[in-house]
Amino acid sequence: MRIRSRQIYIFLIFIFVMLFLSCDSSLQDKYSAINPYTCYSQVPGITSEEIKAIEELKSQGRSFIYGMTPSTEAFYSADNDVRGFSALFCQWLTEFFGIQFIPAVFEWGDLITGLETGEIDFSGDLTPTEKRRETYFMTSAITQRTLMHYRIKDKQPLSEIEKTRPLQFLFLDGSVTQNQLIESGAFNQFQPVFIRDYETAYEYLKTGVADAFFDDSSTEIVFDTYGDIVSEAVFPLIYNPISMSTRKASLEPVITILQKALYNGGLRYLTELNKLGYREYQNYKFYTQLTNEQKSYLHANPVVLYAADYDNYPVCFYNSQEKQLQGIAIDVLKEVELISGLTFKDVNNNKRIEWSDMLQILENGEVSFVTELIRTKDREEKFLWPETAIVTDYFALISKSDYPNISLNEILSLKVGLSSRTAYAELFNIWFPDHEYTIEYESLNEAFKALDRGEVDVVMSSQYGFLHLTNYLGFPDYKANVVFDSTLISTFGFNINEEILCSIINKAFSFIDVKGISGQWMRRTFDYRVKLTNARLPVLAGIPVFIICIFFFFLLLYRKINESKRLEKQVKERTLELSAFQKDLKEALESAKAANNSKSAFLANMSHEIRTPMNSIMGFSELALDSETSLKTSEYLKKIQMNVEWLLQIINDILDISKIESGKMELEIIPFDIHEIFTSCRALVMPKAVEKGLILHFYAEPSVGVKPLGDPTRLRQVFVNLLSNAVKFTQNGMVKVLSAITEKTENNITMHFEIKDSGIGMSKDQIEKIFEPFAQAETGTTRKYGGSGLGLAITKNIVEMMGGKLSVESSLGIGSKFSFDLVFNTIPVTDEERIERKLAFSEIEKPLFTGEVLVCEDNEMNQFVITEHLTRVGLKPIIAENGKIGIDFIKERLLKKEKLFDLILMDMHMPVMDGFEASAEIVKLNTGIPMVAMTANIMVEDMEIYKISGMPDCLGKPFTSQELWRCLLKYIKPL
Repeated sequence: MRIRSRQIYIFLIFIFVMLFLSCDSSLQDKYSAINPYTCYSQVPGITSEEIKAIEELKSQGRSFIYGMTPSTEAFYSADNDVRGFSALFCQWLTEFFGIQFIPAVFEWGDLITGLETGEIDFSGDLTPTEKRRETYFMTSAITQRTLMHYRIKDKQPLSEIEKTRPLQFLFLDGSVTQNQLIESGAFNQFQPVFIRDYETAYEYLKTGVADAFFDDSSTEIVFDTYGDIVSEAVFPLIYNPISMSTRKASLEPVITILQKALYNGGLRYLTELNKLGYREYQNYKFYTQLTNEQKSYLHANPVVLYAADYDNYPVCFYNSQEKQLQGIAIDVLKEVELISGLTFKDVNNNKRIEWSDMLQILENGEVSFVTELIRTKDREEKFLWPETAIVTDYFALISKSDYPNISLNEILSLKVGLSSRTAYAELFNIWFPDHEYTIEYESLNEAFKALDRGEVDVVMSSQYGFLHLTNYLGFPDYKANVVFDSTLISTFGFNINEEILCSIINKAFSFIDVKGISGQWMRRTFDYRVKLTNARLPVLAGIPVFIICIFFFFLLLYRKINESKRLEKQVKERTLELSAFQKDLKEALESAKAANNSKSAFLANMSHEIRTPMNSIMGFSELALDSETSLKTSEYLKKIQMNVEWLLQIINDILDISKIESGKMELEIIPFDIHEIFTSCRALVMPKAVEKGLILHFYAEPSVGVKPLGDPTRLRQVFVNLLSNAVKFTQNGMVKVLSAITEKTENNITMHFEIKDSGIGMSKDQIEKIFEPFAQAETGTTRKYGGSGLGLAITKNIVEMMGGKLSVESSLGIGSKFSFDLVFNTIPVTDEERIERKLAFSEIEKPLFTGEVLVCEDNEMNQFVITEHLTRVGLKPIIAENGKIGIDFIKERLLKKEKLFDLILMDMHMPVMDGFEASAEIVKLNTGIPMVAMTANIMVEDMEIYKISGMPDCLGKPFTSQELWRCLLKYIKPL
C-alpha cells in the first residue's frame, strides 16, 4: 500500500512539472523569432576543428564575395548599394563569423563562371541537387522561392498556343528549372531554349522567339523596368529551396557551421530577414516610380492629418471593445505607411465627430483626406479621389427581418430614415424627388436606432450597412430589403488641393492587396465570447500536456497487463505438461481469458475517457481558429491541435496493436488508386519537409485500364508511417517514394514499393529492434525525435496481413530504404469511376444545410462544440442531456404531428438512459430518422454493436469539421 501511494505521489509531481514546463513554453515562443546566435561558437554541435578553421580564415584578414543574380533578394538602391535579403543575410554572416561578407550582383552566366574560377566565394542563388552536391558544398534551404513564368502582357494564353503548336520555353543555362517543370506535369510538352542572361530572355519574348521564361519569384525585379511583362505562378505550385553554396574546399567549415545553425533554430530568423528584405524591395520599387514632385512631397510632409469615420463599419469604425480604430481603410493605411514611409495621424484622436463636421474640415483643408467619401456629382468640384476603390458596394434599404419584402412601387409610401449630408441621402432624394416621408438624422447610427424604435420603416444605406448591424453589432433581426442596381464606389476622399498626395497614395495601392483586405472584412464577424475564451488559453495550453501525462500512465498499466498475460501464458504451457492438474489448467485458461477481456475493456474505457475531453479541446481549437484571433493566439491554438493530433495518433496506434494481437483487425477489399494515396500522403508530410528544406519525390507507375483491389486506408497508414519516419530522421537531402508494377496478369498485379531517405540511418543491431512494439533504434530516439515506438510494428503487421514482407536496408550516416511487394487482384476501371474516386479523396468545401438535428449528449463541453459546428453550417441543434429526454422530444413531435428531426447524433455513455437503450427505443417508434453514433468508443466490436442497435454510421470523437460535414452530407441534402 505504501509503495502504491509513493507511485501516485511521484506521478502527481510529474504532472505538475509538465504543466509548469508547458506554461513556460509560451515565454520561449515569445522570443523564438529573435536572432538565436550572435557568434558561430554558440552553435550546438560545433567541433574544435571547425572553430580552428574559422579562426584561421579570420587571421587572413580577407573578405568574402557573396554573389547573386539581379532579384528581389539582391538589387541596387538609389545610393548604388546592394539591398534586399542578401544584404541583410551578409550583414548577419559578418557579425556571426567575424569575417566580412560583401553582397555583389552578377548576370547568371558570370555568377556560375565566377564560382567555378573562385572569383566569387559564395552564392545564395543555387537550388541544392544531388548533381550539384558533387561539386559544391551546400547548406539546406536558407529560403524558399516559388516557380513563376514570365510573358509579354496581352499575348495569347499558353493553353491556346499549345493547341496549335509546341510551346517554346526559356530557361537559364545551368539551372534546374527545366527538370522541375517536367516533374510537375504542368505542361504536356514543350521545346526548351537555354540562355545566359535576362536581357536575352526579354528580347526572345518580345520578338516572339519564345512564349514564356521560367524562373523563380525573385526574378520579378529584372522585368520591372520593361513595364510589359506579367508573371504567374506555375500550378501545381513548385517551391525551390535555395542554399548557400561554395566550390572552395577551404570554405567548407563555413557551410557546415551554418548548416548546424539552421538546424538549431536559425532558419526561422532567416525567414524573418527574408520578409524584411522583400519589404525593402517593395519600398525601392515604389520610390523609383515616383516623380520628383512626389518625392519632394514625401520629404516635406512626413506626417499627414486625416479624419476617420467613427461608425462606418466595415470601412472605418471605432471598436469600443478593443479601444481602437479598425476597418478596411485603417488596414490599407497601415500598408501605405509601410510602402511610402508616410505617417498618418487621425485628427479626431479616436473621438467621435459627426459626418457633417468631418466634411466641413475636409473642405476647409484642416485635414488632407477622410477615410471614405462617396463620389457624387455635387462633390466633384470640391474634392479628389484616387483611381482605386477600397470597397465596391451597392445601395440598399435596410429593414427589420420580419418586415415584408418591398417592391419599387411601394417605396414612395414608406417612412425612410436618411443620414444628413451623406451620399445615401443625396442619391435617395435624386431617385425619389417627390418622396414625402423621409426623416433625416445626424448619423447613420441614429437612423438605425430610429429603425429599431419603429420611427421609420427602412433606412437608406448599403449592403455594408447591413453588415454593420449583423456582423459587428450582432443584431440578427435585420435584412437588406431592397438592393438597388447602382454601384457604390468607396475610397478615400481628398481635399481639392491635395493632388500630389492623392497621386502618391494611388500608386501605393498597386503594391497593396486591397481586394484581399476588404475580403477579410466581408467574411469577419465579432463574437466577444470567443475573445473571452482566448483569455483562458494559457490554462487550455496545459490541458494537452496533462492528458499526455495521463496517457503515459495508461501505457505503464497497459504494459503491466501484457506482462501479466505473458505470465499466464507460461502457466498455461506448464499446466498442459501436467495432465494430472486438469482443473488448474481450466482455471488458468479462464483467468487468461478474463485478463484479456479486462485488457480490452480497459483499452475501450481509457480510449473513451481520453477521447471525450480531447473532442472538446480539438473542437474549441478548430472553432477558435475559424474566428478572428491574434497571430500569437493562433499559434497557441495550432500547438494545442498539434498535441491533440499527436496524442490521438498514439491512442490509435495502441488500439491498432491491440486489434492485431487479438486478431480483430480486418482489411477492406475495394478498388483504389495508388496516385491518390500518394497525393494524400504528400499533403500530410509536405509542411514538415518544406520546413526542413527536404525534397520530396513521388513516382507511381500507373496501372492502365485496371484498378487494384485492397485496403487503401491501411495502405495509406503504411506509407504515412514510413514517410513520417523518413522526414523525421532526415535533416537534408531527399525522401523518395516509388511504386512500380513488377508483374501483371489478367486478374492481378504485383506492385513493388520503396521509401528511401538520406537520413541518419541505422546499424545492423538497431535494425533488429525497430519492429518491436514500444522499441526504437536507440534509447535516446524518443527524447530527441518523439514518437511512441509503435508505428513500424503496426506497419510490419499490416504489410504481412496484406501478404507482403517489409524489408529494410540502412547504413549509419547514409540513409535507409524500406521496401515490400504486394499482390493485388484487379478489376477494369472506367473514366467515370476514376473521377468519382478522386472526388472522394479531395477535401470538401463547407456545405450549408437547413433543418434540425437532435443531439443526445450529456457532456456540456461537447454540447457546446457540436452546437457551434452545426450552427455554422445552418443546422439547428436540439440538445438532450440523456437518451430518455431525446425519446421524449421525438414522442412529443409525433403526438403533435410536427416535423421530425432530420438526423440524430447519439452519444453512447449518458446517465438515466444510455445511447444503446435510447436507439433501441427509437427504432421501435419506426420514425425513419437516421441515427449516427457520436462516441469515443471506436473499437471494431463497438462498431458492430452500433449497427445492430440501429446506428449504421459512427462519428468518432474527437472529430474534425471535414469528418462532421462528410457525415452530414450522407443524410441531409445541402442547399
